[in-house]
Amino acid sequence: MRFWTILSLLLLLSTNALGQSQTSSSSSEVPRCEADIRWLNTNGSVTYSRSSETAEDLSFLVHLSRGTSCTGAEVTVTATYLTDVQGFICSGTIRSAMTVSSQVQVFNVAIRPFLQPDFIRWRNQPGARGEQLGKRLPCMSLDGTSDVGDPDRGKAAWMRLSVGVLSTGGGLGVIEALFRLVP
Repeated sequence: MRFWTILSLLLLLSTNALGQSQTSSSSSEVPRCEADIRWLNTNGSVTYSRSSETAEDLSFLVHLSRGTSCTGAEVTVTATYLTDVQGFICSGTIRSAMTVSSQVQVFNVAIRPFLQPDFIRWRNQPGARGEQLGKRLPCMSLDGTSDVGDPDRGKAAWMRLSVGVLSTGGGLGVIEALFRLVP
């Protein structure tokens, strides 16, 4: 009787161990699509005059790895407005602000920190001639219940701009720029 109990226990343990090794080896074979993003014309520190009516032109470079799971990516832009002592005013995200359609792609954008309906423009969109219409930045208050308009954002001393690239295969790249908003 003892022999059969020990044999059953050994068979049960070996079946679990084999099942685990098969599962872990098959999940490690799935290729992942990596994304990398870098600023081209800034070190991430930007000084912008509140009284300026011109846009801040920024450029960044995106690289995607090769593979069948790497067919493109979405670029998401988030801006957070802060007081002079880093107090939160509002934050907003533009999902799918741009799309990555090749393994290596340069993006030229125009940022208008104090023009909510025309916050970001993609200046070199493939297949489109000229600068495209801007995208609106909804900027939600601390409790997330109200959209803060341009007059309240005009009180900001800082704006943190985050640009994220999320590949179709699950890879992620993020860069940030800190805007010092001066009179």
